Amino acid sequence: MVKKCSKCGTDNKDEATYCSACGNALVAAKPVPSVKVVTPITPGVAVGIPTSTVRVTPPGMCFYHTNLRASYVCNRCGRAICRDCAKAYADLVMCPSCYRETAPAIPTAPPPAPSTMPMILSLIAGILVLACSLGILVSPLLLIFAFLMWLATGIPVVWVVIIGVLAGFLTIVGALVLYQPGYETIGSIIVFVASIVGLLAGGGFVVGFILGLIGGTLALTRK
Repeated sequence: MVKKCSKCGTDNKDEATYCSACGNALVAAKPVPSVKVVTPITPGVAVGIPTSTVRVTPPGMCFYHTNLRASYVCNRCGRAICRDCAKAYADLVMCPSCYRETAPAIPTAPPPAPSTMPMILSLIAGILVLACSLGILVSPLLLIFAFLMWLATGIPVVWVVIIGVLAGFLTIVGALVLYQPGYETIGSIIVFVASIVGLLAGGGFVVGFILGLIGGTLALTRK
């Protein structure tokens, strides 16, 4: 619904109290504040003490910026306001004071929670890959595995150990990166790649490889 101003004929929103074009009152309410110079009544008048006049906003100028031409009329209080002071709310034009009193505070979104579980799983995966790689040097079974990898891929045993250690460290680094809000994607990619590369050194007893994939996937798909 709209309210038609009886003075200028402008259509205003039903919620408006004053015409947004001419400032005319749309309902039987308090009149639009007049712009004039008034003399405050103070106790000093009774005893003959001179009083100073209070200068009110000049006609056609902004209520808040007396040096700027008014472009709008607040639909709530009827004050003349400039473009900088005009605030839009629910299809109404309001001055800053009415806007602060009427418009609800805009809630701020809470910061995203860190990816705790993906970080823990990826961190365990990195530790397992690292332990598995170093274990080649002391464990006969892991040494045999490294020897078989050498036969299958041509990568010397010492390089299998080096690659496994680097993969373990990268998985741990990826776990710490994906724990930071906003860096889940890059951290997940590091964990994925490092876990796959870690397969050359046993993949953290395979369990570390699986945990790395699970941790990276959880961080990548976390809402």
